[in-house]
Amino acid sequence: MTDEHLLHWSPALSVGNADLDAQHIILLEIGREMIELLDRGGMAQQRLWSLLNDFFVISSHHDALEESILSDNGCPSLLEHRAAHAQSREHIHAALCQAAQLCLDQAHLRHALTDWMNHHLSEMDLRVKQFLHHPRQPQAVGVRPVLIHDMAFAS
Repeated sequence: MTDEHLLHWSPALSVGNADLDAQHIILLEIGREMIELLDRGGMAQQRLWSLLNDFFVISSHHDALEESILSDNGCPSLLEHRAAHAQSREHIHAALCQAAQLCLDQAHLRHALTDWMNHHLSEMDLRVKQFLHHPRQPQAVGVRPVLIHDMAFAS
């Protein structure tokens, strides 16, 4: 698979949440670098393992944040989203275990990465974009913030 078949970040992929968008950009770049290493025939295995570990850690944190926001905002497809995240984590974790044992299935890793890169955003996150904003803070009815100039100071 060549690089032009992989999803590239663009503003059209924004989910309207700066934290999630930043994580998406980082994960896309890490994924692209891993695929480039795989395209070179598995050279630089230490670098590949390091990137794979970074991808696993960042994507796990990302998935947890995304699921928390979806839950807070009452997303009706939260369970489907969680299941897709769990499946993706399983694939990446399996690749990490294989890499640690020096028996990495590069074709399986390539498939897991390209699947995440090409479908996580376009087929999962953009569908629930309206639920990925930061949840609104509840405000008490009839209460307004107290401003400094509203306060009476005793002398």
